[in-house]
Amino acid sequence: MVSLKAADVRATIAALIDVPIDRISDQENLIEHGIDSFRVIQLAERWSKLTGHVVRFADLAAEPTLAAWSRIVGVTADASSA
Repeated sequence: MVSLKAADVRATIAALIDVPIDRISDQENLIEHGIDSFRVIQLAERWSKLTGHVVRFADLAAEPTLAAWSRIVGVTADASSA
């Protein structure tokens, strides 16, 4: 199992939508940035396997923001914010 950091979640999303990491705010709607339901399902599966926590598609889809997804995935604090 891996402890994901907020920066890990942000980097994953930035790569998916081909946007620089610093151009995505914590509260922006990621669906509006082009992340479709298939990708959300893939992320839920990936993060569930990595963390050992159940990450549900419905939870991610209900709150499609970096802040919410970080909370749902159970990220740990980044070293710079600790």
